[in-house]
Amino acid sequence: ATGAFLEVKPEHSREHFARAVMEGIVFELKASFPLFEKATGQRMELVRVVGSQNALWEDIRAAIYERPVEISAHEDMVTMGTALLAGLGARIYSSPQEAISMTYKSKRLIQPDKKWQALYHAPFGRYLKYREALRKSRS
Repeated sequence: ATGAFLEVKPEHSREHFARAVMEGIVFELKASFPLFEKATGQRMELVRVVGSQNALWEDIRAAIYERPVEISAHEDMVTMGTALLAGLGARIYSSPQEAISMTYKSKRLIQPDKKWQALYHAPFGRYLKYREALRKSRS
């Protein structure tokens, strides 16, 4: 994995860098949305995630994704996913949709803040440009 902090100014503090890490992770995930949407032929209207103990992190995700973010009540989705796949293999569930509908529980729903969404449009565009430039510089 490679990372970079760009557009750094002397007045930036540790808090700015911590937030930049969160935003960078979310920008990268958002950049993959077109791949999921192309594969499924559907727009992602809702993003389901494992929760955190950080409200800022959840608000950043909803704003950057520009979609509601549903926080799962299940703390360990890897284990849950493995169990659901085993249930599918054992024919306990007839489809992935049935497995999810019978087991998934939502903890809360975070709606995107419209003001934050507007603030993230330009930075996300710059992120995509920098991302491509960094990829080209490594090859």
